[in-house]
Amino acid sequence: MASTQRQGSPTILALQDGNGERIEPLIPLLERHRLLRVDDVIEALTVLEHNQLDLIIVDEMVSGVRSAELCAQLRSCESNHDVPVLVVGAPHDDNRLAAFVAGADGLIGLPVDAPLAAAQIDAVLKLDRFGTRRELSERLACAEQQLAVLKECDSATGLPNAAMFESAVSQELARAQRADYALGVLVVEFSNYDALGTLCPQRTLDQLMRAMADRLSGAVRGRAVVGRLDSRCLVVCQPLPRVDEMTRAVTRYRRVLMDSYIVDDQVYELECSIGGSVFPTDADDAERLIGLASSAMSHARHLGRNKYHLFEPAARADAKRRLELEGQIRRAINADGMLLHYQPSLRLEDGAVTGVEALLRLRDEDGELLSPQVFMSVAEDSGLMEALGIWALRRACRDAAALRDADLNVRMSVNVSGDLFIKDSFYDELKGALDDFDLDGSCLELEVTERAISPERHGSLYALQERMRRIQREGVRFSLDNFGSRQTCLNDLRHVPLDSIKLAHDIITSIPDDERTTAFVESLLMVGKSLGMRVVAQGVEHPEQMSCLRDMGCDAAQGYLFAHPMALEKLKVTLRGLIDTWETAYGHARAS
Repeated sequence: MASTQRQGSPTILALQDGNGERIEPLIPLLERHRLLRVDDVIEALTVLEHNQLDLIIVDEMVSGVRSAELCAQLRSCESNHDVPVLVVGAPHDDNRLAAFVAGADGLIGLPVDAPLAAAQIDAVLKLDRFGTRRELSERLACAEQQLAVLKECDSATGLPNAAMFESAVSQELARAQRADYALGVLVVEFSNYDALGTLCPQRTLDQLMRAMADRLSGAVRGRAVVGRLDSRCLVVCQPLPRVDEMTRAVTRYRRVLMDSYIVDDQVYELECSIGGSVFPTDADDAERLIGLASSAMSHARHLGRNKYHLFEPAARADAKRRLELEGQIRRAINADGMLLHYQPSLRLEDGAVTGVEALLRLRDEDGELLSPQVFMSVAEDSGLMEALGIWALRRACRDAAALRDADLNVRMSVNVSGDLFIKDSFYDELKGALDDFDLDGSCLELEVTERAISPERHGSLYALQERMRRIQREGVRFSLDNFGSRQTCLNDLRHVPLDSIKLAHDIITSIPDDERTTAFVESLLMVGKSLGMRVVAQGVEHPEQMSCLRDMGCDAAQGYLFAHPMALEKLKVTLRGLIDTWETAYGHARAS
């Protein structure tokens, strides 16, 4: 018999089968008390005779004996015959009813739900040990009923969870169909939830979400229901006298959400994106209505801050296409069906290939290659960016090793999303990819956006610097992607340990014809040079652009002028011929 001693604690007997595999998840909960573990019913009866017990936990089967018979034998013992018994077993097992008839007082279902089991055990141990078994059974039934209600609600807001909300919408739809009225479903997203999550503890985010829920609940009319759809989204089901009342309802909810929020004396500005769908014009079942409202909310988010969008019949084809794309992306990740194509960058001084950028592609079911502009927003809305980023990182490392083995020693650049970069696990993913393909870190460059290296997303500038320097100690370099495409905090930039910057494609297209754009590009080059960074121009398509950039002192360039993105095998051939091509086509420009 194994025993865990806790002086003055309740005494619990655990009757387990063999190694106690089914009971094992409960052990951390039980070891807080005086725990006696046995694996034989005879030994259990001996323990009953010589110990004053507060609770017995019985496995659903011990040495081939089912829990119903075990309970009957335990109840036959004169001493401790009123000790409560909880059976660990499958919720729908026929043995469960027989066990209750034989004397069990409650069931801990399989697989074990630790919080639920802890609540059941604590409820039993808090009872007066001299209380009757009937009182115990009533208390246990009450506790189980309360816990069942809690499992149907969101713990942070107290609102119905997604499953309960969908059930409520289904019931309201049935009434709306009988009484001939409309029904609106709104999905309300806390759009800067992740951004605030890098600065605030989870408790603050929960309080902000609760405040949003309270405002929505206070603004509902009639039989409207408010629920929580997921970590960032609330959802409203609003009966409407007519379909055209939906816009008025959205306006009312937006108005109550727009004011500032105060938590612990700190003022917060929340960004909310709202999407809506209406019965009967858009759909006639709960799941579809919620899905269409979610799709409309995603569209609203892309429109800008604090926007709303109602699903339109004309958007059905787009929504269907987005759902199809999401399925394709998921299948491609799981089946290793994504593709990377590569585009070289060349040093403008002498035409040497300085690196290649890995560009993600998806082959659709018709065999057409889709660029990130087509599917990336779908991946973002579907929460697939982290999985895509890890896949691309590993594939890029694998192909960089293949180039090295072919005596083509160029640096591989791979884009890393901000959501992946801020993960604490990212360093381990990166280190694992380098180790798995025996790749030196100096062969890899990570391209990050300005948003990804915002100090606020990492908690502080120091935390960002430490994250980047830890990676740089592996030899990996950092490049800032699309520099010049948006407002940049130059004060932050001078403190971020970047190795290079890549000028945005959009601003290169207008040089040298547009004088103001040319002057702007020259100023960006001066910023990069003053910070000691290498500068690469993206989107170079014409010789005049290349010559202008070279005259300005730009270090390298990438674009269709030199090579289109291509598969790995074609890249190997192209890399060998790029320098010869440069000498033939542009050598005279260097001499002039």
